[in-house]
Amino acid sequence: MVLWASGLLFAWVLSHFVDWPIRAVLSTLDRSVRLLDSGFLLVSATVLVGTNAVRAFMLYTGWFLLGQCFRDLDNFGPGRWIPLLGIPGSYVAAWAFRMPSVPHFGGPAVMALISVAMVQYLSRDVVRPGNRTIVLGALVLSMQWLDVIPKLTDYGFGWGELSLAIKEVATLMDRDVVLDVVGTMSFVFSFAMALVITELFVGYEKRLAQLRLLRKRERELSRLRQDQTESRVYREMQYLVHDLKRPLTAVMGLSDVISQTSTDPTAVRHSDRIQGAASRMNQMISEIKDPTAVQVVSVSDLLDYSLSQIRPLEWSSALRLEIPEELRNRSIRVNLIRFSRAVVNLLDNSHRATVGRSDPRIFLGVSESRDGNIVLFVRDNGPGFGDDIDKGGSRWGSSGLGLAFVKDVTDSHGWKFELGSGPDGGASVELSAPPFEDRSGKYEPLSGRG
Repeated sequence: MVLWASGLLFAWVLSHFVDWPIRAVLSTLDRSVRLLDSGFLLVSATVLVGTNAVRAFMLYTGWFLLGQCFRDLDNFGPGRWIPLLGIPGSYVAAWAFRMPSVPHFGGPAVMALISVAMVQYLSRDVVRPGNRTIVLGALVLSMQWLDVIPKLTDYGFGWGELSLAIKEVATLMDRDVVLDVVGTMSFVFSFAMALVITELFVGYEKRLAQLRLLRKRERELSRLRQDQTESRVYREMQYLVHDLKRPLTAVMGLSDVISQTSTDPTAVRHSDRIQGAASRMNQMISEIKDPTAVQVVSVSDLLDYSLSQIRPLEWSSALRLEIPEELRNRSIRVNLIRFSRAVVNLLDNSHRATVGRSDPRIFLGVSESRDGNIVLFVRDNGPGFGDDIDKGGSRWGSSGLGLAFVKDVTDSHGWKFELGSGPDGGASVELSAPPFEDRSGKYEPLSGRG
């Protein structure tokens, strides 16, 4: 908007160095005198009004847009006074620098200034500067017709050289009444048109504002309904998970009884396995109920649990593992349920990115950084993140919430989350954290409730 305003003001300055409109006015005025034809007189007046209207439109609209810019900038209230100060200042500057065509700051100019304040008031509910500009142009055009009405000369209208020449010729030709009627009718018509356009734009903007408000409320209601549904589902899941602990407690208790009382080595061995599986299930239930519940697992356990969720899928054949043997048994502390979902989300994103590729490749691997951190990475040969790498956006039409969930999980675990490009030019996501030294080497919950 600042560029448009500056361009209009610069064009207004240049317009005073163009003399062909003046020659056109004088030429038609000369014909009207020689032929005593009032038609050429009206043409001369129309050309003058059009020229002045275009110049005034550039000047007033330029300052009007500048004022709007300042008003939009931190709600700068005094911005509405900028046009009222800048327009007279432009006329004074034109006179001070002796421009070839010094504009006359007479009655129409004063009325046009009033029209600026009028537009600001009438269009206070119009948010689009383009609509306000159209209204201002119609008002400026209407004011310029007052310049060629002979009866208004004594009131400060039309004191410019060309305006006075046209009105004097009309008086000599005894056509001043014709010019009064035509000028007055043109002013009334164009002013009424400006008021109608203003009312139309105001009504249009109000209806748009109402529609935006309705849509906003509909989105809020939809979001509230969705939140209620999700909350209800979450509560039901919590109840269900809590209920699972009751039979699990019986399984663990009976297996312990069998282990303590049985003299059959096979029964004792099976009882221990049942008790170990039940203990792991108990930890999983705790992790589902409480996202902060974590446990110590090996890298291999985490990857095996994650891969078990995608092996039934067709695209799992495109997955390639890069897991060094020396890192398989390294211990890490995670919420196995949530972290495995994060890994599955990354793999699913890579699958979507490689759909349609002749040779889709998805890499899941583990490495060790120079400072000894465990780095879990997912890479593919898709298009990569491109311009969305900083915000982790999606490039295949999804919402991008998968990466947001992964980042939330890694942040809650204290892991680092990094996006980048893989060796094949595709996307690369790395999750890294220091290894956890588990002295017992057992599957051991560190926290959790229930």
